[in-house]
Amino acid sequence: MLEKKRVSFRPMNEDDLVLMLKWLTDDRVLEFYDGRDKKHTQKTIREHYTEQWADEIYRVIIEYDTIPIGYAQIYRIQGELFDEYNYHETEEKIYAMDQFIGEPEYWNMGIGAEYCRVVCQYLRTEMDADAVMKEAVTGEVQLICRSEE
Repeated sequence: MLEKKRVSFRPMNEDDLVLMLKWLTDDRVLEFYDGRDKKHTQKTIREHYTEQWADEIYRVIIEYDTIPIGYAQIYRIQGELFDEYNYHETEEKIYAMDQFIGEPEYWNMGIGAEYCRVVCQYLRTEMDADAVMKEAVTGEVQLICRSEE
């Protein structure tokens, strides 16, 4: 588990599917992640979040003081994802992430920003990432950190 201050993340496990169902059936969360018109069930959560992907993807649980409060997925940008993210194709190791805080009482505390800093540090030091991007709530993709040459 990587930790900076009070924010950390760990690999998602099967026990976390209950939390995912809780979070993804909360209209307040769905307003910012996946959309309120998306209906999740225990079955759809299990199918989607245990699905094996051919690409390099890491599903993680965001914790605050070891309390699970959100979800993120981190993945390497390759192939058609460069076009999807409107980013020039390169040999650099570019990662992207999507995340949400599923516990509204933890919103507006700077946890999402701190999580981004922690993940950027981890990806640069452990995965040799050249850059990290994330999709903003507005749908725009933002470069949030870049390794210095």
